[in-house]
Amino acid sequence: MILYDAIRELIRELELPKSIADERGGIYRYPLDETTDVEIRDVPPGFVLSCKFAGNVDKKLEEWYTHLLSSSTFGKATSGAILGLTEDGKQLTLTFPFEYPFAYKEFRDHLEEFFNTIDYWKEERDLFQKGKLAV
Repeated sequence: MILYDAIRELIRELELPKSIADERGGIYRYPLDETTDVEIRDVPPGFVLSCKFAGNVDKKLEEWYTHLLSSSTFGKATSGAILGLTEDGKQLTLTFPFEYPFAYKEFRDHLEEFFNTIDYWKEERDLFQKGKLAV
């Protein structure tokens, strides 16, 4: 299955607005909530899920970066995705590359897991910022 077809099937199955399917050079945007969009980009030999999803913390940066690095390096709590920061270091990012060929169910399951991982790291960030998460 190609990404275009997977997006069409997702729209049909979840009864999403067709605006997600407005292809712009193989790039699709899925609004996760009012402040967060997931970008789905066709990058042969597959596609990439990516998202800028939360502001960075403003205290204990070394501890926070160590937590992010160990979680991303070993796949702990990232479901195989890669945690990172925007170039300016102000936002967290999550990226997951996926190779062709794939079945629609695989696509949908990975997309759902990606959304859950974003939610998890939003909560981790908030708990750390409030001093309620020991890393």
